[in-house]
Amino acid sequence: MYRLVLAIAALLTPWAGSATDLPFGADTLPHLIANSDLIVRGPVASALPAMLGSADDSYALHAVSVRSALKGPSLAQSRVPFLVHSYLPVAPGASSHAIVFLMEIDAATANAIGTNDSIQHIAVSGGYGVVDIRPAGRLAAISSLIDAGQSTASLRAWAAAHLTSRDMLLQRSSLQVLYENLPETWAVSLLAQAILSDTVSVEHREVAIEMLSGFRVAEAVGALRSLAEDRTAPPFLRASAVRAISHQPGGRNQLTMWATSGDATLASIASSVLADSD
Repeated sequence: MYRLVLAIAALLTPWAGSATDLPFGADTLPHLIANSDLIVRGPVASALPAMLGSADDSYALHAVSVRSALKGPSLAQSRVPFLVHSYLPVAPGASSHAIVFLMEIDAATANAIGTNDSIQHIAVSGGYGVVDIRPAGRLAAISSLIDAGQSTASLRAWAAAHLTSRDMLLQRSSLQVLYENLPETWAVSLLAQAILSDTVSVEHREVAIEMLSGFRVAEAVGALRSLAEDRTAPPFLRASAVRAISHQPGGRNQLTMWATSGDATLASIASSVLADSD
């Protein structure tokens, strides 16, 4: 699991400082939804002049003009101010048509930041909590995932529908749904499909391999073996699959066989993994 966290961190944290403290899957819809007290739709104003907190832990003040609420209590105001950590700012262009995922600021946090009663919310996961809804189908997908709640059937259907989406946010969020539902058979099965799919990005296939590496069920092992032996797959994915197989029962024997394979790439990878394990 440690390698999985590193893999996802490399994908999600291009920022320095406290951005590296984000938990696994912090930029995905399941995380944003689960950690929100309030989810609203509407345009977000550019960062306001006020900057709160300390030099090492500062927050920019934003405001969303609420058009509708997707989760949380009814709002008396139509404009909600909220904070975003300066290490993870709102992405350029994301705010004109947005869904904003907000959590309430507790008393201790408010005191530490130095805010007042007029500012009661902070964006979940910094700028990741302001999600651009202009991409086709994204608004409907987010709404349906919110509506799914804890229904296993609904979550399974959502993940299956969006795992191969061209929208990388939806694709990544599908992986997070599967991760949160391991070791359920259906989640393992969809991950096995993901690592063999050319429609899933290579970065997400890498993460899916890490998710599958600890499972010894036939479908997971078979998918990893197929990927390792796929001459058309990117070499780094094949290498990840070989490493995952090496941790399975009988894995060393499999690698020994691959080390003498007529597939030069597979033989080189297997030999390298065997050498590393000595």
